[in-house]
Amino acid sequence: MFCTVVILASLLLWITALSPPTVIKSPSLSNWGFWSKVESCPSVSFVHGMRIKYDAAISHDNTALNAIQFVCKHHNQHFDNITHIIGADGPFGVWQISFHYCSDGDYVIGFALQSDTSSSGDGTGANNFAAYCGKPDGSRNNLKLIKDDIPRENGKWNDDQFCPLGQVVCGIRVQIEPNQGLADDTGLNNVDLQWCDFTDVT
Repeated sequence: MFCTVVILASLLLWITALSPPTVIKSPSLSNWGFWSKVESCPSVSFVHGMRIKYDAAISHDNTALNAIQFVCKHHNQHFDNITHIIGADGPFGVWQISFHYCSDGDYVIGFALQSDTSSSGDGTGANNFAAYCGKPDGSRNNLKLIKDDIPRENGKWNDDQFCPLGQVVCGIRVQIEPNQGLADDTGLNNVDLQWCDFTDVT
């Protein structure tokens, strides 16, 4: 009996290790490049702020959004214990100087991605990213948003994506197109955000 319990417990751990992270996905309006691995916040830390890496160059081959950097904050500390995660970093653009943060007690609970829908010419993939803040067990809406102001608001904002109640964002993976040389470049194309259970945090 004991051996059976041990075997079943080991099998459960193995299945859990193979299970993909629970994520909310951006609708794919462009699909160029590779997917990064999921980069997650440390234990009992959750996404509380962000900034973006943006290509503002006025040229025949602009790439707009190239990376998203999240700030992970420990649930019961202020800014004494923070980390940063990005998933992957596109090859173009510069990091915006300022970070944008949720209010104290709020975390990122959802997002929207602005994507280029053009099928010819200078494609840019994703153009901007907005994160929605809120309480882990609060309303799911876009009233509290944080995002960077960029020079050109180009493309369509995808539908809002939200974590389930009791969950908040705790990780990110991104689809990035590497430098294409003389061919058209797009930078960051899509985003998946991992969510974690906040209800067990004490």
